[in-house]
Amino acid sequence: MISIIKRLFEQNGFENTESFNIPDEQVLFMRNVKKNSVNFYLLLFTDNIDSIFSEKKVLNYYEKIIQINDEEYDERIDKNLSLIVFLKKNENITDPNLMNKIFNLEENPYYFKKYVCTYTNKQEEELKDIFPIPSKNDKKLNDILNNYVNNEKKFKKFKKKSEEESLYKLCITLFVKIPFLILKQKNEEIDNLQQQIQNELDTKKLADFYNSIEAVIKADEFEKELEQFYLKWVQNNEL
Repeated sequence: MISIIKRLFEQNGFENTESFNIPDEQVLFMRNVKKNSVNFYLLLFTDNIDSIFSEKKVLNYYEKIIQINDEEYDERIDKNLSLIVFLKKNENITDPNLMNKIFNLEENPYYFKKYVCTYTNKQEEELKDIFPIPSKNDKKLNDILNNYVNNEKKFKKFKKKSEEESLYKLCITLFVKIPFLILKQKNEEIDNLQQQIQNELDTKKLADFYNSIEAVIKADEFEKELEQFYLKWVQNNEL
């Protein structure tokens, strides 16, 4: 998962701070410094939330960042730093207190904002499958995620079984837990259909016109349904 997330951040203008490391832990410190805005993310990859479930441990991460040498340290880190924990869950073991642990970690107000993104090994493998091998003409992972979430068949299947640890659920979770990821509505299809309607009006093909009207209505309804579902999902999952 660490290589996927690193690639996702790099495609969105972030650079990895190579000098930052914590022994025996999978961690990245990503920065995106622009003229008018800065963002810093500490990314932690673990399969045990209890290993970070303490204020002392969180403070340790913060102090490690502050200790970065003077050439790399940016004082704006203090107000623009977030922690995202990518927590791999064991599909065969259920932790009844997991949601409470996540809630307590995310609600901890000290040092920086905190997010927890959970996933299973199966979801990770499925995510790898939809992302192409890196190349010079690398397709934006943002676009791949958006296309996947905007797929109407996948969306309807997910709604029926939203509790399952599916790839669709992981994609939605990434949009919720990574602040710079934006879920875009798939307006291109509707625009194309509307142009088709206009063309058919011009040629007076009324039967095709009515079919196109119905297609636009269905496409628009799906957009609204997806948007409403996503907003509800954010409210329920942005702990």
